[in-house]
This record gives sequence, structure tokens and C-alpha cells, in this order.
Amino acid sequence: MKRNLFGSKSSSNSNRRRRPFWKKFPALELPRLHLGRKLKRLRLPQPPEISLHRLRRNLPRLSTPNLRLPRLRNPFTTISIGTVENQGFFILLNWLGYIILFVSVIDYVRVLYPPQLTNSNWEFETFILLVNNTWLVLLALILIYLPNRAQIRRFELSFLKLLRWLTLLGGIIFILLVPLTLVNANRLNENATAQLGQQQTNQQEQLNNLKEALENESLSFFQLQRLRDQFNIENVPESSTLEQTLIQKIEERKQRIRQQVNTEKQNRFRELLVEAIRNSFAGLLIGAFLIRLWWEARWVKSLK
Repeated sequence: MKRNLFGSKSSSNSNRRRRPFWKKFPALELPRLHLGRKLKRLRLPQPPEISLHRLRRNLPRLSTPNLRLPRLRNPFTTISIGTVENQGFFILLNWLGYIILFVSVIDYVRVLYPPQLTNSNWEFETFILLVNNTWLVLLALILIYLPNRAQIRRFELSFLKLLRWLTLLGGIIFILLVPLTLVNANRLNENATAQLGQQQTNQQEQLNNLKEALENESLSFFQLQRLRDQFNIENVPESSTLEQTLIQKIEERKQRIRQQVNTEKQNRFRELLVEAIRNSFAGLLIGAFLIRLWWEARWVKSLK
């Protein structure tokens, strides 16, 4: 064998591939299984044929549902709310509320008819009457919506639902009438001021005409005596004549009329302001109470 300079083996030995280590082990030989003839002839059973006719015959028959038309609820049936003692007393309270409400509705119709929607005075006075008559309505609604009865008629329940929405509508109307009331109060004040000013102007014109007649000495003796009686002049001062005394009384009358008109304007304005503020505040309270009552009466919706 030839050796190279580096002391390695020949190229034939170096190029030989090594066998994997698992091939060095002997091969395993499993024993052969000999199946018998019977096992070889064994066949799996075929699935049975499915007959649709038999399948339909064996299926259970479904029962058709009984369709019934909805029945109308009897309005005179009673709906149980709860168990409360002394039912007779609470029923009387509810009926008292219905009576007060019926009488109040009649008063409302009498106040609102005939309507005069373009008259500020009618609108202002009508709102005051509505506010004054609403306290009984609030008491009636509280007595009606007392939820302390064990049973209630179905038609009464329908009426309570309708009355609940009318209560909400009434509360909104009362709140909306408040700014209209303030506007009407301002209009009435302007009309009263103009009317008093016109009366003052007319009276002053009459006094001025009378004063001019006295200055021109165009009145007769009988007219002077009549004016003397009207102005309650008993004694005429020596330093002046009757005409001068009458002119002085006329000036005093004009000054007195001016003061009376100013006082009347102030009193009228004060009365309108007090009425407007009082009834507007009451209208806001009534509207808020009606809306709160509508919310608290929501238990009516849960009853069917």
C-alpha cells in the first residue's frame, strides 16, 4: 500500500462511505399470521336499503296548531293590584277625586267659553282663573292615582292611561302660558297708561278752555256762580276778584289731576306686576307638579 507524504491512507480507502450505524444491527423478522379460511371468507353486512315510503309511514304525525282569534278583553273584569285593607275607604277617596275632577272640568269650560284669543285682558284674567281653579284639580288627580286598591276595572285602567297623558299635556300648557301672561301684563300696563293719559288730556283741555274764558271775561254772572258752586268757593278774598279765584282753583285742579293720574299709573303697574309674578310662579309650580305626577303615575303602564 502506498503512503503519501502526509502519512494518510490511499484515496480508495478515504473515498469509501461509512454505513449508518443502524444498518449494523440485524433485521427483525416478524412472524407471519396465517388467517383461516373462515376469516378470509368473512364479509361485512351490506346496509339495508332505505325505503322512503316506509320512512314516511314510520314518522310521527305532527299535530296542527289550533289558531285562535284574539279575544276582546272584558272592560268590566277586575285586575288585582295588591292586597290592601279597608278597600271601601280607598274606593271612596278615588270616587271623590273623580267628582272633584268632573266639577273642575265644568268650571274650566265655563271659564274658557267663549274664547277671545286676541284680547289681552281676557287672556290675562283667564290664566288667573285657571290657576285659581287648578288646586282642586291637583287634589282630584292625587286622589284618583292613589295606588292602594287591590283591584281595578279594566275600563277605569284605560281612562287612567288617557288621563295620565292629559296630565302631561296640561303641565306643558301651563309652562308655555307663563311668558304669554307676562307679555299680556305688559300690554295691559301700556293700555292703562295710554287710557289714563287720554283722560288727563281731556280734563286739562276742559280746564284750559274754562281758564281762557275767565281771562277773556266771556262768562255771564250765572255761569260764574255755577263755577263758584262747583269749586266750593265760599268767600272771595278782597285782594282778588271771583275770576282770579276761579283761575287759581283751576290751576290747583290741574295739578291735582296730574298727581292722581301718576298715582293711578303707579298703582296699576304695581297691581299688574304682582298679579303677573304670582300667577306666573304658580303656573310654573302647577306645570312642574303635573309633569311629576305624570311620571309618578307610570305604574298604570305595567297593568294590562
